[in-house]
Amino acid sequence: MYKNNAAFIPIFDDKTLAGWHFVPRLPIPRAPGEPGPDTTTEEYRRAAQTSGKWTVEDGAITGRQDPPGCGYGGYLLSDGVYGDFELVFEAHPDWPADTGILVRASALGSQGFQILLDHRRSGNIGGIYGNGIGGFHGIRKHPLYNAAAVRDLLSPKGHIAFEIHDNDPGMGEARWAPNAACRWRNIRICEF
Repeated sequence: MYKNNAAFIPIFDDKTLAGWHFVPRLPIPRAPGEPGPDTTTEEYRRAAQTSGKWTVEDGAITGRQDPPGCGYGGYLLSDGVYGDFELVFEAHPDWPADTGILVRASALGSQGFQILLDHRRSGNIGGIYGNGIGGFHGIRKHPLYNAAAVRDLLSPKGHIAFEIHDNDPGMGEARWAPNAACRWRNIRICEF
């Protein structure tokens, strides 16, 4: 649908992770200015040791927990940063896989606006969640414009980040199955 539209530029080459890098899914403050997590805990240390497993399989970016079923996730961030844009892609998550796509994400990956792709019981697909930014947020969603209120909380530009969720104690494997994966392909962007 967007492959033949010259305004939409591919940001994934369908073959490699060139132009992308991964980071651990670390605990963060709920909002800017709040105290950060205790970095001396065993949980924080374990989370910092993995960024998930990111590969390219059959022309799709594929993300899994690493090692499988470890309960810790990660983010794959675009090397480029983007301001106002329309993003199109195809996604194929396993069941259950609580994942999402963050826009205007910080270098941590975990701060930004997340487009939910919670492919699990009681999940939400297409909703917007403010990861680590607190407060009220103004959003216009179709196409996704990052509202002026966002600029007060985040940089005018940010990374695009794909998420491998961790398994919190409340949900465990119902959030991300031990061998689950999520796949993203045909990722294209039109900057305004």
